[in-house]
Amino acid sequence: MALPSSGNLTLGMIAQELGLSANARLDLGDTRVRALAGKPTGRIEMSDLYGKSNVKLSATINCGYLAEYNDGKVITPERRGYAIAEFNMAAIGSMSPASLAGYGFLTVMEESSAAYESTSYFTIRMNGHVPVDLFTRAIVVNVREFAAKNGVHSSFTNASGAVQNCTVWSWPLAINARGQIFPTSGARTLQLL
Repeated sequence: MALPSSGNLTLGMIAQELGLSANARLDLGDTRVRALAGKPTGRIEMSDLYGKSNVKLSATINCGYLAEYNDGKVITPERRGYAIAEFNMAAIGSMSPASLAGYGFLTVMEESSAAYESTSYFTIRMNGHVPVDLFTRAIVVNVREFAAKNGVHSSFTNASGAVQNCTVWSWPLAINARGQIFPTSGARTLQLL
């Protein structure tokens, strides 16, 4: 999304672009408004905000698919979307660009398990311990918007068997309803704001 490049522009529209409600208390001197306008200091006018967008990343995910399987020790949930290779699991899909402000993505996926009907999630995982408030909203365009939440610092075992730090954002989905966010193939657009 972006603010209009001309015509009517209101503080309510600016608030929504920032991920706030249209009736949120906001003024032009607010640091979030200044950051959006690209004017940290000095006089700021509504015209400074024409055409501005709060989107930090817009990426295309070419969806991959990995069916649920049981290796005799653990049941691995079905995965759809993009994921790097992990311990005993293959990489799926691709994402372009695959970084935000220099941080690499490890997964952007939907996970669900028939064996554990309570586990269905949309997850974004980034390489390293990045700021937990790096973005305020995640949007899978024309599919679903996920509200702001802080990430959690965590770790996982990579394909080489080494433990790797990561930051994870995860949202619950409707129970055991596969394909809510990503198909088994095809493309989706992810926006982080």
